[in-house]
Amino acid sequence: MIRKKLNNVAWGLEFGVSTLRLLVPKRMIKKKQNNVVWGLEFGGSALRLVRVRRNGSDYQADKFLEVALDDRWEKPADVTAALAEMSSQKLSEALVICGADERVLFRTLRLPEASAGALAKMIQNQLEVLIPTQSEHFASGYSNYPDPSEPGRQRVVLCAVRREVLRGMLESSRQLGREPAGAIPSILALSVCWPQLSQDSQTPLVLLDVGARCTGIALLDGGRVAHCGLIDQGGDHWSERIAEELGIGYAEAEKRKLSYAASRSSAQDDPQVHDCLGPVLDDWSRRLREAYRNCLENTSPNRRAGRCIVFGRSARMPGLSELISGTLGLQIAQPDIPKRLTLAEGLDFSRSAPAIGAAFCGMQENWPSLNLAATSKESVQGRKVFSWKWAALLAWLIAAVISLYVLDIVKAARLSNTNAEAHKKTAKQGGLDQQLAIAKYLERSGPTPLEVLDRISEVLPEKTLLTSWTYSRNGEVTIGGTVPKEKDFWPMLRKLSQLGQADLKRARPDKKKFRFEIALAVGRSSPTPVPASPAEAKEDKPEEPSEKAPEAAEKTPTKEEPAKEADSKEAPSKEAHSQETDSKATEPATSEADAADEPEPPKPERKTKGKGARP
Repeated sequence: MIRKKLNNVAWGLEFGVSTLRLLVPKRMIKKKQNNVVWGLEFGGSALRLVRVRRNGSDYQADKFLEVALDDRWEKPADVTAALAEMSSQKLSEALVICGADERVLFRTLRLPEASAGALAKMIQNQLEVLIPTQSEHFASGYSNYPDPSEPGRQRVVLCAVRREVLRGMLESSRQLGREPAGAIPSILALSVCWPQLSQDSQTPLVLLDVGARCTGIALLDGGRVAHCGLIDQGGDHWSERIAEELGIGYAEAEKRKLSYAASRSSAQDDPQVHDCLGPVLDDWSRRLREAYRNCLENTSPNRRAGRCIVFGRSARMPGLSELISGTLGLQIAQPDIPKRLTLAEGLDFSRSAPAIGAAFCGMQENWPSLNLAATSKESVQGRKVFSWKWAALLAWLIAAVISLYVLDIVKAARLSNTNAEAHKKTAKQGGLDQQLAIAKYLERSGPTPLEVLDRISEVLPEKTLLTSWTYSRNGEVTIGGTVPKEKDFWPMLRKLSQLGQADLKRARPDKKKFRFEIALAVGRSSPTPVPASPAEAKEDKPEEPSEKAPEAAEKTPTKEEPAKEADSKEAPSKEAHSQETDSKATEPATSEADAADEPEPPKPERKTKGKGARP
């Protein structure tokens, strides 16, 4: 019966030639884990701070603080003041925050299996596709696992939140005396909490968090998040509907709603509230049905959920469980306190489950990809590089303007020196001409380079790149560069011609761009119009002349009519000169009818002896 105690752990010591090596077994090397973590939830109606302690496989929520945001009905909730009430004793343990579901974007992706670095790049590309112009303004996180229905691929639940929202929560939570170790959306924190404590975590089920500002829905499969969705309606929306229908204040409507929910009865306790909630709950159930259908996309029928666990203070509304069951076709259950969790006195598990889940995240080692705070810190370096690019471009622009000023000043100073030398040589004609020419140049007062650059930049199309720039004192500028397409160049040339005389020196396509060089005299009118583009020239090409209309042909004078007019205007000869002839020449022309009745006089014969001879 006497047994020797076996050593399951042994040390190894090697006496080497030059060093001593002490070999430590791997099972004795353990990473430091957080066994005590605070979870802080930024809820819509209150801030909840819960401390979770791990004892082996069990957990204990031994401390908690909750501050209601009652001032949210009159103005935006003062989160800083609420946290000041909690910060009487600074935190010494790790802190993880959650919240702001109504401002989070959720997407479910299916991507090929890859390493962590390659997966992060693919997810970043997907985020740029979802938010093409503002992806740099979002902090993102993701949870991934192998897709059970398609080998070789993995499911990814992507979440993204605006950086200013995340930054506000992180800065506010620092009042507690601790830098937050992580941040996570509330619905995902709830999805971490329930599988960690539930005994049937492998069974597919739906988690529904009926919050104050929104309603979150998560589909769990095998203890992992398969899909997530949001509804932009919650308990506060219902209170606002009661206030509008009954004509009372929002705070009073909130009290009547909570009293109605606490009664757990029908319309007998408060029929007015019951009648107000009917239409708004019908609209809420319709949106819930649409969100659940989106969660069921690409989900095999044998992995569909059979029941739904409902969390949140508004979940106690009378008749809400029956409404959810009829909407989703699932069995509805209220969350019971798990056997592995011990709660402090007065702590409500249904309302504090997201804060407890946030604390669980701080105890795990495999959640960095889901940490929004970590991705926010990694993006700081990228934002600095991006800002330095713009700073370099601005510095180049300032240097270019200053160089133009300096060149102009140097040139003017050189000409002034030449003018002084010309004063000494006024006896010679050449020196005087040079002096006058220099004085005339110095009297020119064209626009400054900065004014010219500003006026030109206003008419340049987007993505125009200027590669050359010259400036003269009298406003003559030569610019060269490229535009993306030829059709963008001709409208730009017409706009430049409105600034002054534009002379196109060169314009030709270059690879995928269109290269140009233009000489522009700012403030000088253009003597010739701007040439049209090839496409416009084809459109403006005149049509072939057609046959003239009969009416136009009749109105066109013949060759004989000018001759008749010339004969009638010729002076009479000396022999035929008389008073009667003079009187006839001064009489007005007869009408066309009289001219038709009178016989036409014979035409006198004319002989031309030379150019300019008279008959």
